[in-house]
Amino acid sequence: MLGETATGHDRKRGGLMTHWQDIRLPEGWKDCILVYRGHRENVRHTRRLVQAQPSDQLGLYYDFDPPQGLYMALATGKGHAFVPAQWEAWSRDGPLPSGGVNQRDAFRRQQGGAMSRLRSRAATLMQPWIQVINAVDNGEWAIMQEHMVARGGWELTTMPVPEHPP
Repeated sequence: MLGETATGHDRKRGGLMTHWQDIRLPEGWKDCILVYRGHRENVRHTRRLVQAQPSDQLGLYYDFDPPQGLYMALATGKGHAFVPAQWEAWSRDGPLPSGGVNQRDAFRRQQGGAMSRLRSRAATLMQPWIQVINAVDNGEWAIMQEHMVARGGWELTTMPVPEHPP
């Protein structure tokens, strides 16, 4: 797993990703490179590692929101993005599970520019990505990685990232 450091330090929030062992990766993804951050001084290093990895062994684990997650995954231009397996049921059947996992205020603060970038990219995307973008927008979802693990314990699924970055 690739993070800010080998210990999983997350400088964005100044804490640790303490629940690595609880991430429920889909079958077949136990031996992969898992990118969960690439920020500030390690962006160049992260980019080199990503480019060196075969797409079928590159997992991207970002926040499930417009700017920090979906857009970053699409910008990678390869690999597979890990998303909550339940996203389709949530968009079809109703709200997200309770427990403070969704940060609707964060979505509303970030929504303008991030959703515009995603919407402009949507015309070139495969249908599952369009559905995810619509669900995130309609549901005003902003779910941090650690909330998917520590509070949700959700199973993850993968979505192939289109080869061309936005």
